Amino acid sequence: SRREKPTTALVASHAAALAVRAFRDDSVRDEHFEAAAAAYANAAADCLGDKRSGIRPRLLFDAVARAPGLAAAAFLPALPDLVKNAPSAFLKIEAVSLARDLALAPVSADFDDVARALVDLLDSGDDPVRKSDRARRLLESALALLPKLSPPAADALRAAVARVGRFQQSGPLRKLASKIAPRAPEPPASAKRASAATPPDGAQPKSSKKRRRA
Repeated sequence: SRREKPTTALVASHAAALAVRAFRDDSVRDEHFEAAAAAYANAAADCLGDKRSGIRPRLLFDAVARAPGLAAAAFLPALPDLVKNAPSAFLKIEAVSLARDLALAPVSADFDDVARALVDLLDSGDDPVRKSDRARRLLESALALLPKLSPPAADALRAAVARVGRFQQSGPLRKLASKIAPRAPEPPASAKRASAATPPDGAQPKSSKKRRRA
């Protein structure tokens, strides 16, 4: 295959990868940590912000696995914008999946802004929910984010998932969506009939007898 021309961000991210291997504890915030975090932030912006990027998302996911504290510092500030504005449906889902891996990692961070971006993405009716595989990854990410969110952000995410009709058209997607936003059970047919026959408060029931004309 054609050899890809390395970008500045790619070279920087490789340097950061070498630096991460030397870290025994990525919770130490020193100048080496800051330099590596900045390099990875540049790599994420290049990878998820440009369809022609030479950087593959695997490099970002590898950073989460190797040094989650570093990855959170590098990726979280820009992830909300990337979730909403990445230039393709594929890259948006990659950004959402990166947020999922960070939420599942042993890091203490604020994910509310990522959740708000995910709500905007769900409400937009954009391409990411149209294909089953991407919709599944999106739901898996929402499920991973929920325990990390404040109550208002979690409620907003649940409500957004409940509003997407696409998630009810497939059994596996419906099952996943129900873990995030349980749907109220349908009342039995007898209850529906009884409800339809009961007049609203203050209304008089209709008489079965016809009134006589004067």
